[in-house]
Amino acid sequence: MEGWSVWLQERLGVGGMSDDLEVCCKYALNGIAPAAVAWPDDAQAVADVLGWATAQGLAVVPWGGGTQQQALPTPARYDLALSTARLCRVLEYEPAELVITVEAGITLAELAVVLASAGQFWPISLPDPERATVGGAIATNAAGPERLRYGAARDLVLGVTVALADGSLVRCGGKVVKNVAGYDLTRLFTGSWGTLGVITSASLRLYPIPSVRQTLVVHCDSWMMAQAAALKLHSSPLGPHGLTIAPAAEDEGGRSPSLNLFVRFGGLPATVARQLDDARALVQDVGAQPVEILEGWRDATCWEGLVRVAQRAPGLLLRASVLPSQVAEAAQMLSTTAEAKGWPSYVMAHVGAGTVLAAWNAPPGPTLASAVVSARTQITALGGWLILQRAAPQEPPLDYWGPTTPGAHPLMQKIKAVLDPTGTLNPGRFVV
Repeated sequence: MEGWSVWLQERLGVGGMSDDLEVCCKYALNGIAPAAVAWPDDAQAVADVLGWATAQGLAVVPWGGGTQQQALPTPARYDLALSTARLCRVLEYEPAELVITVEAGITLAELAVVLASAGQFWPISLPDPERATVGGAIATNAAGPERLRYGAARDLVLGVTVALADGSLVRCGGKVVKNVAGYDLTRLFTGSWGTLGVITSASLRLYPIPSVRQTLVVHCDSWMMAQAAALKLHSSPLGPHGLTIAPAAEDEGGRSPSLNLFVRFGGLPATVARQLDDARALVQDVGAQPVEILEGWRDATCWEGLVRVAQRAPGLLLRASVLPSQVAEAAQMLSTTAEAKGWPSYVMAHVGAGTVLAAWNAPPGPTLASAVVSARTQITALGGWLILQRAAPQEPPLDYWGPTTPGAHPLMQKIKAVLDPTGTLNPGRFVV
């Protein structure tokens, strides 16, 4: 360990590393702390640290803001935490081109402030924007409730610079929307969960902030009614930005329709007003009841809450991906599974993306493991996928990822073997 400290201090300088136990414990994962933490201050330093760690046979866990670390299993080995906190600069900004290039450690909140001055935004929503970083959002292929309109991170990243385990730097993609030369390595690194390389900077596709954002709140008596209303809007020419179904709060009389459908529109005031009028009529056709329109700070607060609520619900967090027309069936199945075990649960769905989030407030143990297997089997029968986004440690550990697409696993192993043959990065945390 003494040799590590000397090398890291010489390469990174004062404040660039620490092997203090209290500091290292802040980067612990399920009780396992690294022996040291490194804070490189530029892309080349990240690459140098990775190359050195690989030569030393060390296991490295990349860190952005740490907001999604619990979405991965405990690493098989963990020697060094590599933080991108000091990589937080804006490298180039071209508002007229709707493109910005930033270092990976800039937070979503910091990025939003920079872009707001030009009336623009990067449409990725995460629960803790003051901590969540651009690099982390790309590495996890993050999205938000407005994925229906803007897509996920893989649709919003034009190019990346990545430090590989051998100490080299590679640049993928570019700074223009139409960039199709060669293999699309940008998308390979997007959603790779820090197992193929460490993203050091990225060029992002931006959008103008809509002049007006308003949300129609629709009360529904069941998941099937909420899905029917959402699909009617989804297939219409109205172009909603978000369609999210979530449990409704009790009204003042203690009565509570089971669910609310939140329908968000954005654009020019006259256009949004027309969209809301047409949306009211469409949801009433399936028996749903439009009750109010949220605008201004109420609209913003509503969607910020929808981003946070499932992530902060206690217990196990699952994410199912199915067709939009299967959202109700998947949500009911996940809810019923928890109810049958006597576990409190919270289930919500982003219909356009076909994403269902379920939090089960359940104790670790064989019963929970069996319930996860059963739920995954049922979701797979629908042609979908079920992964875990948060789980308490237990023995044997839960399977976070489940089966891959037939034939995909050997291909992923080959890619991992080429880019990280010694298993330096996040060993044991992803599918390969």
